Amino acid sequence: MAGKRRVIRLHRVLSLVVAIVVTGVIAVGVFQKSGLLSYRLSKYVNDHYLRGTPFRFSCGKITGDLVGRVSLSRPVLRYQGKGRPFEVFRAKRITIDYNLIQVLKLKMIISNLELESPRLNLLEDAEGNPMIPRPVLTAEPSSEGVTPHIEIDHFSINNMKLRLEREQMTHTIDRLSIEGSLRLAEGRGEINIDSGTARVGESEVPVNSLKLKGTYGENGISFNDFEVRLDRTVAVLSGRYDAGRFYHVQGVFNPLDLSELSDLGVIHGEKGEVGGNVVVEGTPDSLSLRGSLAGKGLGLVFSGMTFEGLLSPEEVHLSELQGTFFGSRLNGEFRYRREDGSYSFSG
Repeated sequence: MAGKRRVIRLHRVLSLVVAIVVTGVIAVGVFQKSGLLSYRLSKYVNDHYLRGTPFRFSCGKITGDLVGRVSLSRPVLRYQGKGRPFEVFRAKRITIDYNLIQVLKLKMIISNLELESPRLNLLEDAEGNPMIPRPVLTAEPSSEGVTPHIEIDHFSINNMKLRLEREQMTHTIDRLSIEGSLRLAEGRGEINIDSGTARVGESEVPVNSLKLKGTYGENGISFNDFEVRLDRTVAVLSGRYDAGRFYHVQGVFNPLDLSELSDLGVIHGEKGEVGGNVVVEGTPDSLSLRGSLAGKGLGLVFSGMTFEGLLSPEEVHLSELQGTFFGSRLNGEFRYRREDGSYSFSG
């Protein structure tokens, strides 16, 4: 008798589980076809992750089994705060493989994320910070939102267009494709880019390799081993950026091709090749710099050169410059004007 009762209880439990699964499948089908699912997801993101911010999320059709894999068409993130509204992010499709149990605990554990043809517009606010959603840095949970816990073991971004705008300057990066991983928890983010390629600027200068290890938090954006390889240029950068200011950003160049910098619009119509290192600090409009270089460029052949000065949109002014130029030892002051490519030396 006891064994028969156990069989009956087991049958009831299995029937209940089957009923729940079937009901869930039917509900998901109804939600998908009616568009209610995309509405519910958008509302959930806006209420739990974006509440108290000037950003709003929306998306189109949602497909997948919703238990561990989902695809969102036409996801959009908009800024609707002070000033003119604009789209921060838009993509053709996002496909996510995730852990449902962790999602229910407000922990987004993602094994794989794919973005197709995303568009990202980064504008700066009055303080020089990028206008993007930021996690709420609070010790206790708040009714105004939650600090998200997001882990992405692997992500791939295909054919991305990135637009950077600050004051009167606009930079574009096209056909950006990268792979890496990301973690965001307790107001701190970590990102690793294992590989990447892109085209930069109006001349579409090819970036053949891109690697990065970076963090984001209360102290801004820090990056280590940020490696960029063009056709003839190899640069490795490290440092920190916060509130529109660079802090001890060090670059090692081996080598730096001046014609590629000219194609990028950094300098005016120059050719040559240099190697060495430089440290910059300050705002993009006024950067202090110091370092050492060797090579040829600007009509000069130099070695053992050390320098210290300022870099602005109008000119490069090196108040201290010394080294060997055309076999002769010099010590003095150097200016390079970007508008017409002219330069002068006194010393």
